[in-house]
This record gives sequence, C-alpha cells and structure tokens, in this order.
Amino acid sequence: MSSAEKQSDFQFWSTAQLLAIGTLQRLRYNRSRYETEDTPLTPAEQLADLTAQLDALCLDLQSYRNLYQACEDSGDERLISGLFLLFQRIHNGWHRFHHELIGLPADRISGFIPEIDRQRSLWNPDAFDEAEADTSALPDGLQVSAALQQTIRLRDHFAEACGL
Repeated sequence: MSSAEKQSDFQFWSTAQLLAIGTLQRLRYNRSRYETEDTPLTPAEQLADLTAQLDALCLDLQSYRNLYQACEDSGDERLISGLFLLFQRIHNGWHRFHHELIGLPADRISGFIPEIDRQRSLWNPDAFDEAEADTSALPDGLQVSAALQQTIRLRDHFAEACGL
C-alpha cells in the first residue's frame, strides 16, 4: 500500500468519524431539548442552566484555543479533526444558548443579543465555502482568545443581571 493510499484511507476514516460524532452530538442535543420540554424549569433553574451553558462554552473555547495552538506548534494534521469537532460543539452551544435565551422576557435579554450574535457569526458553519472546506476558515488563536474573553464577560454580566 502506497503512502498516498494510506493518507487517503486516513482522510476517509477521519471524515467518517467526524460525521458520526457530529451526528451523535446533534441527536444528544435534540434529546435533551425534548426531555426538558416535558419538565418545565422554574425561572431560577432556567437562569442557572443558561449560566452553566455559558460556563461550558468557556471550557470548550479554552479547549479549542489549546488544540489550535497544539496544531500550529506540532504541525500534526491529525489534530485538525478535533478542531472541527470542537467548532461544531461550540456552534451547537451558542445555538442552544440563543434558543433558550429567547424564551426569557425581552427586557432581560436585549443587552445580550448583540454579543451573542457576534459569537454565533464567528462559529457559523456556513462560513465554510462548500467548494473549499479547509482549515483557513476555522477561527484562529487570536479570534478564539477574544471570543473567550467576551464569553467570560457575557457570563459574568448575565449572572449579575440575573442575580446568580
């Protein structure tokens, strides 16, 4: 088996793995949404849940930033699949947060919407041109550091505004 065939096989299985993991994440997300619809949360529980979602986004952003740096430092292309997985996870996190936030009264969320929209545009998978899906469309280390700082500020401001 030639080196080109091995590389092709590796790329195929990496792509298949990304697709499978992305599908599982989406199914888990859908299931969690449907389960919470059966048991409505109290306002305090809902606000605490939203703050926990922002905490999870902060952790994912830190993981992405660290993995991006490891990719740059080592040049190991096998780490790139992890970046795509984290990209999708962060996108799903912002989507879920936005979806649940709009259930709150408008006067409580109006100040948060512009920052959430900025974050969602950074992690929008539509940024990838279908013709050339390469890593250059992924957020780089500086963008992720700025996004992490903004998310931390948003989390702190959100917790303060909600009295948590």
